[in-house]
Amino acid sequence: MGARGYSFADVSPNVIPNMEDRTAAIILTIKEGEMMRIRQINIHGNEKTKDNVIRREIRVDEQDVINTPALKRSFERLNNLNFFETVEILPAQVGADKVDLNVRVKEKPTGQFSIGGGFSTLDKLVAIADITEGNIGGNGWMGRIRGQLGQQRTIGLITFRNPYLNDSLTSMQLDVYRTATNYYTYYETKTGASVTFGRWSLRVCYPGPSALVAERVELQQSDSQAFARINLHLCVVNLGTQSTTGFRTSLTRDTRDYYTDPRSGWRTSVGLRLRDALPGREQQLL
Repeated sequence: MGARGYSFADVSPNVIPNMEDRTAAIILTIKEGEMMRIRQINIHGNEKTKDNVIRREIRVDEQDVINTPALKRSFERLNNLNFFETVEILPAQVGADKVDLNVRVKEKPTGQFSIGGGFSTLDKLVAIADITEGNIGGNGWMGRIRGQLGQQRTIGLITFRNPYLNDSLTSMQLDVYRTATNYYTYYETKTGASVTFGRWSLRVCYPGPSALVAERVELQQSDSQAFARINLHLCVVNLGTQSTTGFRTSLTRDTRDYYTDPRSGWRTSVGLRLRDALPGREQQLL
């Protein structure tokens, strides 16, 4: 009944004892209450996060009939933002057929900084640093800067994501990256960017992301002449530049209750990727 607006009921128990059998019959008389509508939604406890960031995750609106499954989904979506330590959604009756929906949150830090290092056969010694802010300015925007410095490869990545462009159901993400790799006989430098758009169509189903991708690859001769002489007759490399454009899209359905520690639901995705290479000047190393 909670899905149809009947959130309150009067329950009167009546106990009928049977002294001979030393048992008792319990009869519950239930009186259905009035159908409840939401008068207003009140947000409490958000010092940084803006009200609209919270309201857009709530699956009911003011003047709607109260809906218990929708309130449960609203609770899950607010938790999945990963902005809050605790989330409470409490209906409070304010009239015979009216309730106020009180949403109480307790915020937590949304920024992360990590630094580390390692060793791999390709990169040799590597140092990695990552800075991420998941709630820029309280708008729900995500920003990330990631850098990797290795003896053979250097990587830089900048990401910005707006999950609700102008508070619509459309998301937008911008990625800019640059990598430089030393393959001993030649250097490879990649510079690229992508713009990704997604669109929610159902409660847990959305087509996306769809992205436009552009990448430029540049190959240069290495100064490692000793190694080049060893591989003189084994390696042929085309030097120059090559530009690549592409498009990728996917359709994803996600029914998980909690993203970080799911107890129910599943996630599936199918995608398509197209790329078109535009060659530049070329010359052979040998």
